[in-house]
Amino acid sequence: MKATKMNRFQPKWTRRRFLARGARATAAGVLMAGMPKGWVGNLYASDAPEVSVMRFGIIALTDCSPLVIAHEKGLFKKYGISSVISKGANWAAIRDSLSSGDLQGTHMLIGMPIASTMGLLGSPKKAMVIPWMLNRNGQAITLKAD
Repeated sequence: MKATKMNRFQPKWTRRRFLARGARATAAGVLMAGMPKGWVGNLYASDAPEVSVMRFGIIALTDCSPLVIAHEKGLFKKYGISSVISKGANWAAIRDSLSSGDLQGTHMLIGMPIASTMGLLGSPKKAMVIPWMLNRNGQAITLKAD
């Protein structure tokens, strides 16, 4: 017999496949048994934002454009966040407002969160997280000549 005809007569469930799937199911059951009750089943965290109002600090430079455009186009409202854009006087004022909790988000120079975490250059020692980078100093405003 040819190999192609032989495969047709082989059983779908081999002993090896049965044991592998059984081991995976057992492992998943053990993991789920050790989880808190709120995590098991359909009880997951809500998709709603953690806060409903966010205050963003900016310095009026072109690198603040992702925050300003998102605010103006209503992208924060789309996800249930009422955003407020607040213009800061200088980078130190923005950093201090973020550390004190007056601002919930901002754009910063890349070294500022690192310096704040380490308490360098007169900044209050406060751990800061960079959840995402808005741009990599490649921002530009382009115009078309008519």
